[in-house]
Amino acid sequence: MFRIAVALLVSLFSANLMAQAGTVLTGTIDAADLQQDGRIFRDGIASIASSPKAYPGLFNAGTNYSYDVYTINNTSATPIQVQLVFFNTSANSIHVSVHSTTYDPNNQGTGYLGDCGASSLNSILEGLSCTVPASTNYDIAVFNATAGAYGDYTITVYESAPNNAPVLDNSGSPALTAIAQDLPDGSNAGDTIGAIIATGASGDPITDPDTGAVEGLGITAVDTTNGTWEFTIDGGANWSTVTIPTSNALLLADNANTSIRFRPNASFTGTQTAGITFRAWDQTQGLNGEMMQIYVDNGGAGNFGNVAALSLVEETADITVNAQATVTVTAITPSSGDVGGGQSVTISGTNFGASSTVTIGGTAATGVTVDSATSISCTTPAGSLGTASVEVTSNGSTNAANTLYTYVVGTPEIAVLRDGLTNIADGSTESENNTGVASFAANYTIQNVGTATLNLTGGAGTEVVVAGLTNCTVLVTQPTTSAIGSSSSTTFSLQITPTAAGAFSFTVSMANDDADENPFNWTYSGNTAGGGSGGGGGGGDGGCSTDSSNGLSIFALLGILSVLAISIRVRGSKA
Repeated sequence: MFRIAVALLVSLFSANLMAQAGTVLTGTIDAADLQQDGRIFRDGIASIASSPKAYPGLFNAGTNYSYDVYTINNTSATPIQVQLVFFNTSANSIHVSVHSTTYDPNNQGTGYLGDCGASSLNSILEGLSCTVPASTNYDIAVFNATAGAYGDYTITVYESAPNNAPVLDNSGSPALTAIAQDLPDGSNAGDTIGAIIATGASGDPITDPDTGAVEGLGITAVDTTNGTWEFTIDGGANWSTVTIPTSNALLLADNANTSIRFRPNASFTGTQTAGITFRAWDQTQGLNGEMMQIYVDNGGAGNFGNVAALSLVEETADITVNAQATVTVTAITPSSGDVGGGQSVTISGTNFGASSTVTIGGTAATGVTVDSATSISCTTPAGSLGTASVEVTSNGSTNAANTLYTYVVGTPEIAVLRDGLTNIADGSTESENNTGVASFAANYTIQNVGTATLNLTGGAGTEVVVAGLTNCTVLVTQPTTSAIGSSSSTTFSLQITPTAAGAFSFTVSMANDDADENPFNWTYSGNTAGGGSGGGGGGGDGGCSTDSSNGLSIFALLGILSVLAISIRVRGSKA
């Protein structure tokens, strides 16, 4: 046996004891300790704060038990509130009791105030509190609950001015926020402890005579008939199942990161009456998210027991699980697409929730965006030739099967636009005047207006080929992709530099798998000055058109003149 004096000063600690550094007592119950005959008998039944608990009697008399004793010496001129937080770090049972007189191993009922029972679970948090009168010593006895079974323990002693228990008004009708049937976990955020408290009597049913008191709840029971309960102390990053041993309370603080939620059984709807049972907790003892035993042993003085941190009375809170609104799907636009998928579609219907999922033909769609409760955008997956059912699942409800979408063997269809506006026809001539001699850019968009992927087949870096350059140079910035999905597009640009003033030209060609437009090509015919055909400006200065007649007429005339000149020269040489 060893005896340690623990001198405590009221000024060292604030009201929130668990936030302060306490005096740590560590020890081991082993065969080397002094022995006592039998041990205090714990009946395992919690008492009520207003009913002092008598010495429960001696257990297993005639058998030796090992014990340690600590002494709390209140040297101040005022009473102090002492909180004992006990961790059993062994798997063997260890018992703790408090006595108002020197502990007598031969008469263990002498000065008995109460105990926290025997802890047989590793690292379970236990707690006691008592008021030590001025200039008085109290003894803490620690002994093994099973003869010959030993283990380690830690007791942390916290001290403050006497703490008053919070008072809970249980005349209200607290309730958690109603949830939907079969609500997915990702959408079930539960209720913060503060939100639950706010639904009680008068909007805040907890009062506390202590200055600066904070609030929380000690959950003493949960009803798992129709589901399970979970709590979080880190804002929902991790959830733990609520399991409360007999005569314990799960301590949950009133803060933004601490919540509790109900996970109803599949298909359950209705009200879970008294889903949780709780007391008010003032956080002066115990830790958020931990268990506290509710052995409220007052002793003859009526001042012993961990009830100082918990309210005397309890309250319950209900939760309602509403039947899920039925999801419907009325249309999908467009209503058909290639069997390879990749078609952007819009689905119309009702009761689409934020976490809705979509399947088409039984395969999950990608890129699902819930635009509203009546509209969803997504991309079709690959499917099989024929009709397919479009199904949306939201908050546990899925619409009826249907044949709204049809998978077809699609074909690509190429289209080319200049500056996103002017259509370039396959085999045409794009004419542009008044370009000036400075380098300028021509920007093009390749569209796939077909129902299957359009592939540019010229090879990497040669998707767009420029040839037949006359009086100019052209730098090609190739498209960023060679595979263009249905209703999609890509772009490329030409940096054109006339070599000299006058006419200039070149051809543009793109090999692709559009069956009737492969290769897709056209002739670009420009002029640094005016002439040819009219039209819009090129390079910001000239005109642009797809008229082929003028250019061909000029080139034909130049060809005739060239032949005539050659003929004259030949004849002249023979004369």
